Amino acid sequence: MKIRKEEALTLQELLYWLEKRKGGQKWWATSDQRDLATYAEQYSKLSEERSKKFLRMLTEDVGLPREIAVQIVRIIPLVIDEVDPFIQQLKEDREWTREELQEKTKQILQATREVWKEKSSP
Repeated sequence: MKIRKEEALTLQELLYWLEKRKGGQKWWATSDQRDLATYAEQYSKLSEERSKKFLRMLTEDVGLPREIAVQIVRIIPLVIDEVDPFIQQLKEDREWTREELQEKTKQILQATREVWKEKSSP
């Protein structure tokens, strides 16, 4: 199998590709595939639709790189201490002013709070 591109996946995307690879088979081809699927099902906090919407919000509206946005979708941070590791990753890519980093933190927290509000409502 030829790798076309490499990118970070949300847990929902991981499940999609695992199921596609499984095809119509009853059992997983390898224990690694089974373990990944079990992990993704167990720790996925959002539906596929909400996950896509949240990822799009983080990449397009907030302007985060996909790799960082996917990590945020996986954990959905609610407080500054949980967002700080992602801000540190942003600082590795380029120089940011303190105000820019504060604004990114604010935007991330606003986005995650919206997601938690949607998640808690039926």
